[in-house]
Amino acid sequence: REKIFSYQRRQVLDIPDPCLEVTEHRCETKVCPDCGSTTTASFPDGITKSVQYGKNLKSFAMYLRHYQLIPSHRLREAMRDLFGCLVSEGTFFGWDHDLYNALEQHEKGVKEQLKRAPVIHVDETGLFCEQKLHWLHGTSTPDMTHYHIHEKRGTAAMNALGILPEYHGVAVHDFWK
Repeated sequence: REKIFSYQRRQVLDIPDPCLEVTEHRCETKVCPDCGSTTTASFPDGITKSVQYGKNLKSFAMYLRHYQLIPSHRLREAMRDLFGCLVSEGTFFGWDHDLYNALEQHEKGVKEQLKRAPVIHVDETGLFCEQKLHWLHGTSTPDMTHYHIHEKRGTAAMNALGILPEYHGVAVHDFWK
């Protein structure tokens, strides 16, 4: 029997072709042979519509929309090109709302941690929101950041943000008046 002295290897890293996977849930309805009452099984939690998008597709779309900053009209094209499904821009806005609500408790936790941090950095920058000048206020540490959009730059905005009025550590900023 011959022993192998050595071997060579080569690897190819690739991703599988994207495709939608459809899972159909069926709930049986049965009639009791004794009393004649009808009983229907229930669907799994979260399955509320006859056709709906799954959590992985929603998560991927929201990642592209909010982290990669892809506008909704281009995201619609990407979902069509990648997965062959036409998701309306209105659906993305609905998912935005769901995501916003799902992150509410997390946001409160971040704000509480920032209030207790020994040092925070605070700053603001102008941006246009609904064709009007607003201010994006940032409060951060090396580990977390909180953003808040407000129509103003000053005390009213800082109070609305809800971090600085209760903060007792060192706040670093640029002293821009």
